[in-house]
Amino acid sequence: ISVVAEVVVWFITDSAGQRRNAGEIRIAFGRYRINGRPKILPVLVKSAEPPPELLNMSKTFPFLQWNNSADTPRLLEELAKILGEEAQNL
Repeated sequence: ISVVAEVVVWFITDSAGQRRNAGEIRIAFGRYRINGRPKILPVLVKSAEPPPELLNMSKTFPFLQWNNSADTPRLLEELAKILGEEAQNL
């Protein structure tokens, strides 16, 4: 993560997926606090709220939401906007 990634996008699906990804996201978030990188973009898939152990990240990084295929265009626009802003800051 710390060597190559400028942006990390996580798709968090269910409670098992949340638990599995939480450790990796915490590592990336810890590196972000030290190095300012990687930028983390969590995407919640059919989930009403972020996992409790990741709520403190929601103040730093937006939690994007995807529920069904109707959300895809909006999600892609949000990701493109965030990634475009990130590219300008490099």
